[in-house]
Amino acid sequence: MNRTLCRCRDCGSVYVARKPNDGSVQIIGTDAGCPCGSEALSEMTSETLDELSESAT
Repeated sequence: MNRTLCRCRDCGSVYVARKPNDGSVQIIGTDAGCPCGSEALSEMTSETLDELSESAT
């Protein structure tokens, strides 16, 4: 099992997540999805990390 970053597709929040061998993404510390109620999570890629970094500056 690997660790990664994921983003909620509904509210945009970013979380540390684990990525089991089945390819899913699960927020570390919870069995549920995002606290906003969404279960639509996507793994962040180098491109999305760059976008996040640029929007923070």
